[in-house]
Amino acid sequence: MRLELKLALIGALSKIAIFFILLIVLQQVIEKQALQHTDRTLIKMKEKTMSNIAKIGINSFLNIEKDSAFASYNIVKDEYITIDLDSLQGSGKILFSDEARIIGDEEFDYRILNYSFDIDNEHYILEIGRNIQLINALNRTMENISIAIILLVLFSTIIFDIGINKYLLYPLNRMIIPKLKTITNPETYEFSELGSSTSDFVYLNNALNELMHKVTAILKNQKKFTADV
Repeated sequence: MRLELKLALIGALSKIAIFFILLIVLQQVIEKQALQHTDRTLIKMKEKTMSNIAKIGINSFLNIEKDSAFASYNIVKDEYITIDLDSLQGSGKILFSDEARIIGDEEFDYRILNYSFDIDNEHYILEIGRNIQLINALNRTMENISIAIILLVLFSTIIFDIGINKYLLYPLNRMIIPKLKTITNPETYEFSELGSSTSDFVYLNNALNELMHKVTAILKNQKKFTADV
């Protein structure tokens, strides 16, 4: 296998290994960021709900005839909000959890925000949920975009490396090796200088020239000795 192909192969394998490491790390980062984004969204929904309660009063949300509870679900059941009376005294803290909820006849997994608060000596608990399938769909979309970008960068760098290797090894492949292949007689060897900025190739070419000079001198001495004999 030629040197430039070996260099390209080694570079490609190293980049593929880095790609898989990045993919694993990226999945964890995306999941964490998506979860944090969902939590921030739930907090904004909570703040908006509490602001509406402060403006129009808690009674506008509650149905006194139906256990003093309020529930709102969007059409596709991706999100919901409930407000209900609770016997425990609230602490005003926000708690997050992943739980299943039955809506209608179906069960869904939600990322849930629970917030307890007191109004008019009554304790209420606000629950806001967002469907985990929606979060997972966002994760998959972000992962697919990230993988596509990484693959594009990976193939681009591999092609770039092959081009760079060809350029760097040009003196070896197009000047030194052809000179060695065409050697039939040391006296006809082309003692040319190598126009390259790579000192290793220049040193190799000069060493070959010096070696061929010595071989030529030895052959001349042998011919002279034979002629004298």
